[in-house]
Amino acid sequence: MILSAQNIFAQTVSLGNTIWWDMNDNGKKDAAEFGTGGIPVVLYQDNDNNGVADAGFTALTTYTNSTGGYLFSNLAPGSYFVVVGAGNSHYKTTVYGGDPDNNIDGDNNGHTQNLTDFYIYSKTITLSSGSEPDGTGASNTNINNTYDMGMWKGNGLGDMVWLDNNGNGVQETGEPGMANVMVKLKNNSGTVLATTTTDANGFYSFHNPQGYGTNNYQVEFVTPTGYLPTTANKAGADDAMDSDPVNGIIASVNVPAGTWDHSFDAGFVPEGNTLPVKIYSFTANLNYNKVDLKWITASEINVSHFVVEKSTDGVTFNEAGLVFANGNATDKTNYSLSDNIIEGKSTVIYYRLRSMDVNGKSELSETRIIRIGKQTENGISIVTYPNPVSNEVRITIPANWQNKKVVYELFSANGKAAKRIETANSSQTETINVSSLSPGFYIVRVSFDGQTAMQKIIKQ
Repeated sequence: MILSAQNIFAQTVSLGNTIWWDMNDNGKKDAAEFGTGGIPVVLYQDNDNNGVADAGFTALTTYTNSTGGYLFSNLAPGSYFVVVGAGNSHYKTTVYGGDPDNNIDGDNNGHTQNLTDFYIYSKTITLSSGSEPDGTGASNTNINNTYDMGMWKGNGLGDMVWLDNNGNGVQETGEPGMANVMVKLKNNSGTVLATTTTDANGFYSFHNPQGYGTNNYQVEFVTPTGYLPTTANKAGADDAMDSDPVNGIIASVNVPAGTWDHSFDAGFVPEGNTLPVKIYSFTANLNYNKVDLKWITASEINVSHFVVEKSTDGVTFNEAGLVFANGNATDKTNYSLSDNIIEGKSTVIYYRLRSMDVNGKSELSETRIIRIGKQTENGISIVTYPNPVSNEVRITIPANWQNKKVVYELFSANGKAAKRIETANSSQTETINVSSLSPGFYIVRVSFDGQTAMQKIIKQ
């Protein structure tokens, strides 16, 4: 039978789908989340799309079945919205799925909520005969089964556990979530209220913890084997993107009724790749008969102490002093140590810094070089290290050139300029990258205030 245009227009349409418990408040109906039965759903017509029910249309009411499903049938093509009677202390999902005309199944179409009566209001959806998706994959039907709404009870908290590849304490693009990490919800006395594990993408949540009779909690993250906690509460970082636990626990968490907090995150770093400390700077400066050694850490994770080591040949190092560390820090921390020297005993001293973590692992800094002994007018000299050199050469200048404007130049064996660096406030030892230079002999020339010193080096 061939249908006339009048018969096609006369076809009725249907609208429905699911009201479900959005346990993690992500605005999507996940596989483990279930619908809720006995919830009243009221349908209104809104053909002028202004969010107000059209006059003359009698509202239709139905109730969700045991799996949360509902359906309004025999509707004239047009525009409609629904109101869900969520009930006391039942709140709409905070993540909105967008205009319901997008016909996406399983997203949250609950847009606003009146917290006086707890009714949840959707935005208007337009239905046309012969062009609606029925939820089975068919898209040319008269049934739209994509009008879902998520709810949760009381309050909620959670978010993500992730692998902090660079150890900076902040979630960044490309850093994946960590699955199967145990998370414990406790009250402020430390009693465990609930336990969960992160999903395949590193997410976790506690749905309706208010049901335990409190709004105040602690959240404990159990460190996985082979990992260490990353830097906590990084200064200046977005609280929703940084790692929060200190010694594995986020303390003094308050989540009032009717709120969901998605800011409780934890980052971990592989234990084998973890630097106990990030050194921001390490300097050595000659100060009469002593050397002032200063260093700044950008962050510290389970650091025990620092050992300053020194050598007179750049090969064999011995302990010059020990400084205890703060242990864990997210901001820059300053340290210092003075090493007394005996004039004339050695002309060059090499210093390096060894940082030790609580498990006995250590990391070494770059070596700093101090040139000691008086300089004569005609005997100005510099020290280069290492020589031969592959990538970086360290040049130590006379103490009275320190903190001055100094020019560093490298010339090839044929006298051609190969590199030039000018510093306005030179350290006693400067590091010059020579990795781009061709192998061979080079002359290092250092100049200050009309004075010049030179030395030959070999680039491997």
